[in-house]
Amino acid sequence: MERLINTIIEKHLSYLSFDELVNALYKFLGINKTKLEKYVNEMIANGTLMFDDRQTLFISSKKGYIKGVIIGNRKGFAFCKQDTKDEEKDIFIAKSNLNGAIHGDTVLVQIVNKPADSNPEGRVVSVLKPNSNNIIGKVEISSGVTYFVPDDDKYSQNIKISKNSKIKAQNGDKIVVTLNNEHGKISAEIIELLGKSESLKAEQLGIIRSYNLKEEFDSTTLNEAIRIRNTVNEKDIKDRKDFRKLRTITIDGVDARDFDDAISIQTLKPGVTRLGVHIADVSHYVTPGSALDNEAFKRGTSVYFPDMVLPMLPRELSNGICSLNPNVDRLTLSVVMDLDDDCNVLNSQVFESVIHSKARMTYDEVTAILEGHEQTRAKYSEFVEDIEKYNELSNKLEKLRKQRGEIRFDVPECFIEIDKNGNIENITRREHKDSHELIESFMVLCNEVV
Repeated sequence: MERLINTIIEKHLSYLSFDELVNALYKFLGINKTKLEKYVNEMIANGTLMFDDRQTLFISSKKGYIKGVIIGNRKGFAFCKQDTKDEEKDIFIAKSNLNGAIHGDTVLVQIVNKPADSNPEGRVVSVLKPNSNNIIGKVEISSGVTYFVPDDDKYSQNIKISKNSKIKAQNGDKIVVTLNNEHGKISAEIIELLGKSESLKAEQLGIIRSYNLKEEFDSTTLNEAIRIRNTVNEKDIKDRKDFRKLRTITIDGVDARDFDDAISIQTLKPGVTRLGVHIADVSHYVTPGSALDNEAFKRGTSVYFPDMVLPMLPRELSNGICSLNPNVDRLTLSVVMDLDDDCNVLNSQVFESVIHSKARMTYDEVTAILEGHEQTRAKYSEFVEDIEKYNELSNKLEKLRKQRGEIRFDVPECFIEIDKNGNIENITRREHKDSHELIESFMVLCNEVV
């Protein structure tokens, strides 16, 4: 493409018709005409070349036209994010200068004003590629007309639903649509009905569709997961540090679905405590370039909803062999730290290891132990002394971080209670107690050591 553009500039081939340009490029470059037609069409599609009113072609950048993507606003104006590697300012587009472009459209923009103290101002001269994303919103019927009301406030208007939509929806339904833009007239076509707006199921599905989250795993990835043994054998633990005799425990929320970190503690001698942080060794099972690895990379993370989770790995792994469930052997990566009485790290090592978690505890249970709840202390009598030592270490580590100028972000977290019918019953603020601080302190220390 660059060679073609350079030839157009050097040989002064602007303002020729499509056929004239193809013939001229053939004359100078000798490239097959069929290929040249394809290349010129691609340059027109991506905005490199444009037709003027006389249907002759010119290089858009030579007229100062800039390619970018529209970022809309409910108030009607928009910005154009420039398609450039440089950190150029977004171009402000007034409502009157959008010329039918909406949020998500790829456009060419002409600068009309360059204020010294703010963003450049422009107008849309061409929509190169209309927004083709699936958009989520609800149906609203007004004066007999059926509209689509987008959830995303970057769309500045409600959009008429096309009468050609094969899927019919009622007032208040949550839907997924694609947009059709014919000569600046935009309509929405329903492609999926999610349920009644504001119901838990419909809203969750709306989020899933908005972010293109994956609900299922493909057969290749699932087959890889199923073939992995669901127990640890002697071959797996060869050359690994064996920590199975330690009183290792996991501490998580009562609603946790999987357990990927565990802790252990030992007194080596007066004044020296050994703290172990053990992380599930997923890398033993998810090897580079495998279907599991590629799928996990695409997903990036597990996504949690009030009553469900879309895991990064199939449940055979995330809830099974890669979850540090109690009373079973699990492969881990362990950071072992020897601490003095002031929680200074005297020595540390990192091991490929194997553990055997002795208990799955919750934050509430640990809090109850620390607050002297007799029934809970009796239930976990084997671990009470360890829990108290953990808390003592955590308090000292917090003090050290404060002395170093720690910045804290205590963002409130909500706990959403769901009834048996899937409706939201209550929303309460999760209390952040010493039991939460305990795990966070050890994870911070572990990361610092690594």
